[in-house]
Amino acid sequence: MEDFTELIRTLRAYDWGKSAAPLLVVDAEIRKIAGMPGRLAKLEEALLEVLRSDASTGAKRGVSKSLSLIASERSLQVLQTMLAGTRTCDMARYVLERMPSGGADAALRGALAITSGRARIGIVHSLGNRKDSEAVAALARLLDDPDEPAAQAAACALGKIGGPGAIRALAAQRNSDRARVRSEALDAYLVCARRLAAQGRKSDAAAMYKELSAEGVPSPVRRAAERALREG
Repeated sequence: MEDFTELIRTLRAYDWGKSAAPLLVVDAEIRKIAGMPGRLAKLEEALLEVLRSDASTGAKRGVSKSLSLIASERSLQVLQTMLAGTRTCDMARYVLERMPSGGADAALRGALAITSGRARIGIVHSLGNRKDSEAVAALARLLDDPDEPAAQAAACALGKIGGPGAIRALAAQRNSDRARVRSEALDAYLVCARRLAAQGRKSDAAAMYKELSAEGVPSPVRRAAERALREG
């Protein structure tokens, strides 16, 4: 396939309920030209053209899945724009979570400041899934955000990322007066303790388990911490 003009046309015309043949053609082409940087770059640009267009949400969602297989730094500008859109944020996140470059992390961090509601919560989860240690400071600040679901998501993400900064931020929420945030932070704190134990830092993990065994800690977390202490 030397020219992607026709493919772009058929992809722009695609929508849910129609034949998925155009999307299957894209995936077949990706397999065919694997290892051919020049051709992959042209296909990537073709997919980005669809995402920049007025194509349907169904078309853009399908194209995003294919793009996630080949996306490079060339895709970042389009994906950053999509992160700010209510209907396109999840699509952009899907691609960015699968990109190896540091640029993807930077794009997600930057979007925290310009999004809200479900979009921002999704971005927080993506940062956690990518274990972006550079996001710890921003996520720590989000723990005190008035948007409680966002604060809960930040706690979960910090647990996935781990490290000294994440642990300190989660520890500060152990006595939060917001029950759901406190519960999520304690769960994440337990995740961090388990990670330390798996890394051979038994004494550090034991200290955290003891904190989580205290009265007033939700029983599932307390029982898990007590069991970890018994098992050493």
